[in-house]
Amino acid sequence: MIDKLEEQLRRAMENPDEREAFYKVLLDETLYIPVNTPDDEAVAVFSMPDEPDFTWAVADIRGAPTVPAFTSKAKLEDFLTNVAESEGRWIATTGRKLLTNMTTSLVLHLEINPMCDYGVALAPNMVRSILRLENPDAATL
Repeated sequence: MIDKLEEQLRRAMENPDEREAFYKVLLDETLYIPVNTPDDEAVAVFSMPDEPDFTWAVADIRGAPTVPAFTSKAKLEDFLTNVAESEGRWIATTGRKLLTNMTTSLVLHLEINPMCDYGVALAPNMVRSILRLENPDAATL
């Protein structure tokens, strides 16, 4: 079963005119993020209300420090099994919370569904741009 976020991602990959709609859906839908996997380099601490702080799993993807995130738990589990070779911990959060936390880094990229049929890589400036879609007057983003 394909959820709303993955369906919109597929549309955006096939038709560039659908990208803005994807970015808007991304903010409210759930992403699954690996954390504290053994061979990953921690470059940031992620904080969420009512949860202990933890470090993001950051991978070197195409030469850039990248947070891998997934549109479904199944895609995340495939990644952890095939790449991290461990159970790994993970969290589920909204795209808005993840992107907002990522704005503290000028180098950290986001890749949604790495090593999957449909995915997208977002550079730090794109992360900020997506958040500005919702709040165009936010000068600090």
